[in-house]
Amino acid sequence: MSDPATRLEQIRAEVQDLHDQISDYIEKMQGSAKVELAEAQVEAEGFVTRMQTVVETRTQEVRAEIDRAKDRMGVAALQAEDKVTEVREGINAAGASLREGAQHAAQATKETISDLRTRAAAAIAPKKEPV
Repeated sequence: MSDPATRLEQIRAEVQDLHDQISDYIEKMQGSAKVELAEAQVEAEGFVTRMQTVVETRTQEVRAEIDRAKDRMGVAALQAEDKVTEVREGINAAGASLREGAQHAAQATKETISDLRTRAAAAIAPKKEPV
């Protein structure tokens, strides 16, 4: 072999070695990228799980608060109904008392007028003189 042929084979071997190194580096980078991607995927799944937990917790808290509000509104409605019944009974009692008072006043007025008529009749009636 001649000197240029030896040199050409030496260059070819160096190029092949460089190609192998580049291929190894690309494989390592692809492997590293796959690992990073897998780690990112695991981290994203963990984040999604944590967010789902937070959403479920908040949803339960909101539902519980809504239930408490419904209970308070139900109690308030019952209290309002009780107050309406109490006021209605008070009005009915006041009306009955007013009617009773008016009846007593009317009866007393009739009795007074009757008594006054009797007295007036007695006052204006001719007096009989004793014989």
